[in-house]
Order: sequence, then structure tokens, then C-alpha cells
Amino acid sequence: MTTQPASASILREFCPLYYLLNAIPAKVQRGFRSVLVYLTALDSSSDFLAVGSSIGMLYLYCRRVAHMNKYSMEGKCDAITAVKLLSCFDDLVAAGTASGRVVVFQLVSPLPGRNKQVGSCTSTTKVGSCVVQMEYRHQVLMVSTQQRSVLYCTQKQEVLQLGTKPRKRTGRFGACFLPALCKQSDLQVYAARPGLRLWRSNVRGEVEETRLLKSFFDKQIPQFELFPRPGPVGAYRPADRQLGLLSCFFREGWILSWNEYSIYVFDCLNEVIIGCLESSGDIVSVSSCENEIFVLKGDREIIRLSSNPEEISSNRELC
Repeated sequence: MTTQPASASILREFCPLYYLLNAIPAKVQRGFRSVLVYLTALDSSSDFLAVGSSIGMLYLYCRRVAHMNKYSMEGKCDAITAVKLLSCFDDLVAAGTASGRVVVFQLVSPLPGRNKQVGSCTSTTKVGSCVVQMEYRHQVLMVSTQQRSVLYCTQKQEVLQLGTKPRKRTGRFGACFLPALCKQSDLQVYAARPGLRLWRSNVRGEVEETRLLKSFFDKQIPQFELFPRPGPVGAYRPADRQLGLLSCFFREGWILSWNEYSIYVFDCLNEVIIGCLESSGDIVSVSSCENEIFVLKGDREIIRLSSNPEEISSNRELC
């Protein structure tokens, strides 16, 4: 593999998110036991940051008023492995668990004109294996698992699989909707496949195009600049690069992909990589909204990457 000189990406970390981590307990009391709280998944929007945990508790931070709410999964305290904020007439959030359970909550919002009632479980479904990613558009919830990606029509309660068969290789390969102002029947989907391949399918799960992204790595790869931290930051990177979970990001043709070791922002129109974080390791969850990328690393580290500093609410102080 040819070594490329490192260059800086337009996206970087301006400041650690201490205010968010301080609002989530490191331990909770369960009977006579003190249980550690590991952060396991996150999602973001301009209004909220949603963080899942190992104890089945969902933490929802309202960014505009600096307020934290929490939601508990009913029944068994299953670890949350994926969360997705759903913006429609009311604020909703979906949580997927390690056992393949998917629960949708109606949120309590402190924002003007939003729902003020107690948060409640509105629907639930089973998809068969560990949930790794979810996305919602036009009453269709897309759920990616270790084995396959499916489309769940919430109105018809119909489940459709992307492609004709489950993947031969299990793993954290995700999928996302392409941004567009359209009706449900016009929805398009990108799905990650092994070997740096990218599927494009319709809302019925029928694959219409396969793109190979391997050639993107022949050019110089700009690196994300992180805020300085004590201790080592490098980690093992597998010999073969792979796509992971997916989301469309910021500009037309830009796709964010990440796995345990690396994060990439691809420009599929110009066939270049906008920025990356490689050999990082311990990447648990990644989310994006507008020009922001939020990264959950290890047990309790959350990183914000952006082209500009975060706007600070008057209810909290800058770190």
C-alpha cells in the first residue's frame, strides 16, 4: 500500500463535549448493586442528541435549552445498540437492541409547541438479529442488522429485505435513504456491502446499481484533526478497508461511512474522500446532522467534528 502524505480535512474537533457527558451518570443503583453505565449508541439532530446505554436507558439531550430527559425500555433491560431520531408531526425516537427488538418512543420536548406529555412506547417489532443502524423517511423505517437490511413500512406493517438474500458475510454494514423531496414510492436507498461496494436500491428493496469505492483511496486522504488528548490515540487498522454504517452528509453526493476502526466522508460525485479518521479504534457509534459529525468512542467519549464551533446555549457554559 502506497503511503500518502497527510493533509488536514475541512472538518475537525473544536472542543470536547464535557457538558453532555456530565449529564449522563457513570453508575446507577440496581437493588444492592452499583452498575456501570456504558454508552452504546447515539444519534443527532439540530434539536436533540440521543444516547443509548448498556442498561437499556435512553438519554435525550435538548440542545437548544440544555436539558436532559431519560427513557427506559419496558421489560428486559436489553443493551441499546442503535438509536434514531424521527422528525415528523411529533418528536419520536427509535431504539434497537442487541436481541433484535425495535421500540419507538414519543418524546417529551421542552421546546415551544412540542409534545409535553409523558413519553410512551408506540410500536415494536422484531428483525431477527442484532440491530446496528436505523433510519426513517416517509413512514418507512430502515433497519440494518448483522445479517441484512430491511425496510419496515409503519403504515402497512410490511417488511421488505434489501436484495434477494441475506449477506454471506455478517457484520456492521448499514444503509441510508438518499435525501430528496419525494413521496414514499420514490425513495432511494444506499446500502454498504463487503469489499468497498455500495448498493443503490428502491423502496421495494430491488437493487438498481452497484458502485465500487476502492479507487477513491488511490488519491490523498485528508485527516480529521482532533482536540489534543493525553495518552496514545492510535490503534490497529485491518489490512483491508471496509465500509460500515452509512448516512448521507451535508452536501449532495457526500456519504459518511464508519466502522470500529475508521470514519470516512466520501464525495461520490467527484470520487474523492473529503476526510477520514483511520486507526482510531473503539468507535462505537457515529451520527451526523447538517455539517456536524458526532462520534462515540470507547465507553464514554463523544467527539464533535464540524467545519465550525458549536453554538452554545445560554443555559450552559463553554467547556
